[in-house]
Amino acid sequence: MKAAIGTISLLILIIQLSLAAAQPLVIETSVYDVEVSVVTPFGSFVDNAVVQVRKLDNSIVSTSTDFNGKILVREVPKGTVYVKIISWKGFTIDSKWYEASLDDNVVVIEEIGLARVKVVGERGQGIAGVNVVVENTPLSGATGEDGTVEFLLPSGNYVVKICYGNVCESKSVSVAGGKISETTIQLPVFLELGPELSLSFKDLIILIIVLLAIIVALYIALSEYAVWRRKKIAAALKPA
Repeated sequence: MKAAIGTISLLILIIQLSLAAAQPLVIETSVYDVEVSVVTPFGSFVDNAVVQVRKLDNSIVSTSTDFNGKILVREVPKGTVYVKIISWKGFTIDSKWYEASLDDNVVVIEEIGLARVKVVGERGQGIAGVNVVVENTPLSGATGEDGTVEFLLPSGNYVVKICYGNVCESKSVSVAGGKISETTIQLPVFLELGPELSLSFKDLIILIIVLLAIIVALYIALSEYAVWRRKKIAAALKPA
């Protein structure tokens, strides 16, 4: 009797083990939707950039940031992804992979730097309204009241060209990621008389000399006329 009970118990155990083995293995993990903000080291949005996103299973999807520099990645295991910027504003960046998560969802692209160009005159004064172009790129802008204009650029070497009236100047600029590169370009402008009229110091001296010459010439002419007029009046009043 005991042997039979033992045999039945063994059969029940075998059946239970068989049923357990037949059940699929279920592994539970946390899955989230993660919104990632992509910014430059200077706080501005990396908008409309081509982006690659890699999940923990090494699957990679391509997407782009919106006008606020954001992307939404759905169904992210453990809420962790890796983000890489491929290109932005016509520039190839090909950045490193940056980790982002629910708790730390802001990605700062270290490969982007800032070029600050200042245009000054002969007295060191800032010149506003000067057109500045970053050659071989789609970027251009005009200087503000203090004579400066700024461009966000990937690390590299560039040439900026400025034009003011009929005067153009070019200068090389080196941009490092996460840093501000400051470049000053001087124009032969000593005095601005209007939007389209400016004078160098040499031009101003010549103008002063010309004005003085005109004043002296007018003084001499008026003096000669006054003498001639007095002589003519005197001759008219002389008795015949």
